[in-house]
Amino acid sequence: MAKNAIFIDKLTGLWTHGIVYSEADMPPAEAIPPGCILYTFDETTPNYELLSIMLLGTNPEEAKKYSPPFNGGLKYNFANNTVSFELAPPIDVPALVRLNRNRLLAECDHLMLVPDMPTDLKAQTQAYRQALRDLPSKVTPDMTLIEHAPWPTIPSHH
Repeated sequence: MAKNAIFIDKLTGLWTHGIVYSEADMPPAEAIPPGCILYTFDETTPNYELLSIMLLGTNPEEAKKYSPPFNGGLKYNFANNTVSFELAPPIDVPALVRLNRNRLLAECDHLMLVPDMPTDLKAQTQAYRQALRDLPSKVTPDMTLIEHAPWPTIPSHH
């Protein structure tokens, strides 16, 4: 039965170094960083299926459902020597779209102050800015990434 190991921070219970050791490359006791423990796991370990998904990459699609291990998705429980997992918080796509939309509007604010901008370019810039302002109303509940929003095309200023 193959054993694997990870370093766990003694204070937080979180995976610390982003490295999964196999039985063949298990670090010696003196290589364990101060403030850490070496947590070993194999097929008999509770939650092994999730450990293998999260740490060994056996099912990348399933892993997407959980917070990254460094952000608390994987948490060691010192009381019973087990690991638990937290589902990833839902992405607030409407809020992220508004945040990025506001950034894009700010980036092109100065263009509206150019006094001698060609009429066609000014119209394209105004249309782009209006499309950005309208964007939040076009975000639907089924959108899971901000890339799914219908972002307007930036006008060419050549």
